[in-house]
Amino acid sequence: MPFVNPLQVQWQFAQKLYSEWSENSPDLLKLIKDVKTPALVIRKSKLQKKFNEVKKHFQGFNIYYAVKANDDEEVIKTFARLGAGFEVASTFELQKVFKFGVSPERVISSNPVKPLEFIDFCLSGGVDRFAVDSFAEIDKISRFRKRARVYVRLAVPNVGSDWPLSRKFGVDTDTAVEILEYANSKGLIPYGITFH
Repeated sequence: MPFVNPLQVQWQFAQKLYSEWSENSPDLLKLIKDVKTPALVIRKSKLQKKFNEVKKHFQGFNIYYAVKANDDEEVIKTFARLGAGFEVASTFELQKVFKFGVSPERVISSNPVKPLEFIDFCLSGGVDRFAVDSFAEIDKISRFRKRARVYVRLAVPNVGSDWPLSRKFGVDTDTAVEILEYANSKGLIPYGITFH
């Protein structure tokens, strides 16, 4: 069997994709003609189409865009216009989302470990839904004496996952119940569960 060079295969695949893409997208070719470095090109119409597909298949659910996936302002503005919710993990991300008039009710923070400054910034801006996976995180949030809503991140089997995050974050269901009971005793609102 002859040796196959994986880089050559990747290059041939990339060339094929580029040829197909460029034949069907003369407007984009014109756009990147003078770009001398790799560039990310996103069609807002594609974002809208994909968002609407997800919305169609999950009727009755709120759809949240994780800003960490791509914090480009045009992407955020497009999702804001479509009525998406946003999942933020930093003050910087929340500021970007607020810049486009997104109400605090459309924002959540699902990072289970947060600095006090970020929690304070969120609560000051009206964002009051946080993921947790420890009693210590409940203590941090309850310091602010506001009725924040908390949901516990569960550790789930990530069989076949490229990013097995359950080893890093999340708790078992028994601990989740204990954390939610503890949150209630500290004046927070037990809001639900989440997993990744």
